[in-house]
Amino acid sequence: MNFISLLLAAALLGGCSSPAAKTEAEPAAQAPREEQAAPAQAAEPSGPAAEYAAPEEEEPSAVSESFDLGVFTLIKTEEPAAGGTLRTRAYVFPDGSSIEWGRVSGNTEPLRVFEETLSSGHATYTRKTYWRDHELGEGSIPDGWIFVDGDEEKGEESFLFLTPRFYRLRENGALQAIDSRDMSLDISATKNGLALTMDCMRSPADCCSDYMVMRSPSRITEFDDDGLNFWMPFDNKGVWRWAFDGYYFQADPSYIPSGEGVYTNLPSCYVAGSLEAGLGRYDCAAKLLLCLLHTMTEQACDKGFLESRAVSGWLSSDYGMDGAYYDTRFNSDFAEHCIKLYNETGADFLTEYLDRYMDFYLGFAASDGWSPEGSEGLFVPDYWMEKEHKTPHTALNHQLAEMSVLYKLSALLGRTELAELSDRLLLAIEDTAPRWIMKDDNLEYAILTDGSFGFTDYPNLTYNDLFDMQRLFEGQGRERSGALDLLMEHKKLWMDRNGVKGYRQ
Repeated sequence: MNFISLLLAAALLGGCSSPAAKTEAEPAAQAPREEQAAPAQAAEPSGPAAEYAAPEEEEPSAVSESFDLGVFTLIKTEEPAAGGTLRTRAYVFPDGSSIEWGRVSGNTEPLRVFEETLSSGHATYTRKTYWRDHELGEGSIPDGWIFVDGDEEKGEESFLFLTPRFYRLRENGALQAIDSRDMSLDISATKNGLALTMDCMRSPADCCSDYMVMRSPSRITEFDDDGLNFWMPFDNKGVWRWAFDGYYFQADPSYIPSGEGVYTNLPSCYVAGSLEAGLGRYDCAAKLLLCLLHTMTEQACDKGFLESRAVSGWLSSDYGMDGAYYDTRFNSDFAEHCIKLYNETGADFLTEYLDRYMDFYLGFAASDGWSPEGSEGLFVPDYWMEKEHKTPHTALNHQLAEMSVLYKLSALLGRTELAELSDRLLLAIEDTAPRWIMKDDNLEYAILTDGSFGFTDYPNLTYNDLFDMQRLFEGQGRERSGALDLLMEHKKLWMDRNGVKGYRQ
């Protein structure tokens, strides 16, 4: 048991994870009519990632910090490992379950980041568009969300694994996935049952391997038809990645960097919205969300918001914003995730983050917001960065998303100035409402600071935002906005005429 495992064991008053190490292999949990793979051995990688000089400096000692955050205890560690560095964040919950995220970088040898022995086990895991469900046998399961249940009658734990993903650390905070160096959950026979292990490949200093292990003294989730359908999208590959330091999405071709396998951080955190559908149904969904959103809040910049770190080519060319920037829609979406999870769990770190974010937003709206001619309303630009830049446009959907957050947080945080500001954002829309309607009944996407309009609206997103705003008014005992109803009426005419589906009703 290593340094990290000893800390977790103390927190859980029981056994916990020890770091693990292994190599590339084909899927092979035991199943009828399925060829089983032999237990994989840690392989020596070849190619560019293997070319580096081993560090000669004396290895530093391990460092650990522990924080009681009420809904969980957070244990952060950093320790030398296999010539490199292993960093972990362990979220330990009052019921004895835990979630450990780890990142290994600069290791000159393969590193074992997980090892556990079970008398027997049952695995359920994703495989593209379906699930495999069977007893564990010798072999390897290479990826997906892997649920493993030990023998509960013998006091054995249940697990959820995200197997090690290998990334090159790119400029502007991006990750480049090198899938050929991803690793597996490996199963091998022992005298008394099965040994489960995970290893991370060795890597140069500009690369890393990220993994996650959730442990629970009882079964993590049930797999009826609803459960299988709910967990299917969470495979941690394709267009999105959940990494050690948060949520990433496939980089747009206009971003710097971009290209094959390049992912950029995304404050909007789409996977949180998917997990929210499991709140109240799956206890582990709330725990995974707490872990994810806490990780994201720790990425907030010193001004209190989540930066989009990749350089956007079009923001650079249109507005001179050639670095990390603030995106109002992405940050509004993230704030909505925090509000929902706070209402479910009461986690104070969420409201502490939201309070800081609102401090920034109030200052930003005051300094960069502008009023349309003849109105006391306020339009707030979609984007901002500290470096001098041209004031960007204001998209209708961005403004509506900001209003939703302001109204909700005014009530949640007891800050009346937030609702007062949101009323001004509403007034700006109401005072310009007829001008947003195009001849074909579609809506303009954005208004510019000179009062002109531009860009092309989404097929149904803005309508859904209008619908949600009216529903929020009704829920707060307010009257619907007649101007927003007018915009909805025309947008719906356009959507129905053009066969657009998926709008709220």
